[in-house]
Amino acid sequence: MYEKFRRVRYLAIAAGTLAVITALAGCGGSAAGPSGANTGERTIEFSLTGGTVPAQTQVIKDAIAAFEKANKGVTVKLTEVGWGDAYSQYQTRLTAGNPPDIALLAPSWVSTFMTDDAFASVDQYVNSAILDNTYKTGYDGMVGKDGTRYGVQWDASVWGMFYRTDLFAKAGLDPKAPPTTWEELQKDCAALAAAGIHPLAIPFNGTDPDDYFLPMMWQAGAEVVGTNGDVVLDSPQTLKAATFLSGLVKDKYLSSDVVGHDWEATMNTFIAGDAAIMFNGPWVVGSLQSGAPQLKGSWATAKYPEGPAGPATLGYPNGLVISKLSKNKDLAGEFINFLFQKGNPSYFFEFMKASGVFGFTKDFATTNDEFVRDPLNVPFIKSIPFARDRPVASWYEEFRQRTFDPGLQQLVLGTLTPEEFVKNAQKGAQQLAAAQKQ
Repeated sequence: MYEKFRRVRYLAIAAGTLAVITALAGCGGSAAGPSGANTGERTIEFSLTGGTVPAQTQVIKDAIAAFEKANKGVTVKLTEVGWGDAYSQYQTRLTAGNPPDIALLAPSWVSTFMTDDAFASVDQYVNSAILDNTYKTGYDGMVGKDGTRYGVQWDASVWGMFYRTDLFAKAGLDPKAPPTTWEELQKDCAALAAAGIHPLAIPFNGTDPDDYFLPMMWQAGAEVVGTNGDVVLDSPQTLKAATFLSGLVKDKYLSSDVVGHDWEATMNTFIAGDAAIMFNGPWVVGSLQSGAPQLKGSWATAKYPEGPAGPATLGYPNGLVISKLSKNKDLAGEFINFLFQKGNPSYFFEFMKASGVFGFTKDFATTNDEFVRDPLNVPFIKSIPFARDRPVASWYEEFRQRTFDPGLQQLVLGTLTPEEFVKNAQKGAQQLAAAQKQ
């Protein structure tokens, strides 16, 4: 079943990597297959991507303890994987025929592995009430062509804008009126710059760039993939977005130094007052509250400024998937059901609060909880209806790593013009799309 998967992606595996695969083959309980395949034990492995927020891990540990107590003889093995390693480790374990029974993956990864028949349909193992209580847009990348769902929506990040109300006031801007359009953003940046305040910071380090450029593309009316599956990056709308980003740098509203800044470095720039506006993820709300108490009352959040084509932002839930190779798919489904339906509030909701992110469930926004009602969280939650996932294409993850993100960094550094960036992006995406059709 996985011969095409192995042949296309893993011909270059070296002896050292094979040693890693051999070691990983024992992680699921037996060298012959997934958890409990030979032992007869009711054991499943849950691979949790993250590892940087102890409170997240504790919620899952509490859920596992409660689930095991309620189901005698059942063991849930927790494996933690960092976001930077999760994609390659899942590739390796899938190739070895020993993926975890349940894994938390980014939606674009679900889309990639889904095309290789890696997952069981969650429609078969997870309560329909859970699956249907979520926004349809959250399933982008996790649904097959026939409508079958292969991932359960989990923690969701919705990107937005942070701004320093004190610096806005210093520049003569209304601290209660953040920019709502591209034009207003440029105007406010000009006012901030005139007051000697650096206007804008965006995380553009490593794999961050497309997180912040995709919203600009959508706001301009651009797409990566057309309705017929063709690459459509080479468009006037993409050029408009690239020109807008490049213009922010040329006008000195955005420093080219951002290519070395991840979300945390960007947040620190914001804390230091070296940027009055930043685009970042919702987890930064909690980080600012705990890490910069001296700024209390001096900052606020807002929705992404709208472009010529209207509002759009990046926002997607990561997905819980059940491996098709799992010998305990029913137990995996029971544990996922437990996460959503047990606890007070549910372990799902507690995980969202611990993470500082949101659920795409339809009842999340109406929950009478101080976390949901917090004015700093409200703009992100209100953005969910027009939040979009990364493009649903099996080649996209490789494209963003090889071409898109490096090209965006070059655009910000000024070593590529907007026209060159668009041309290179179109060519790189087309090559990968064509290669995967062969």
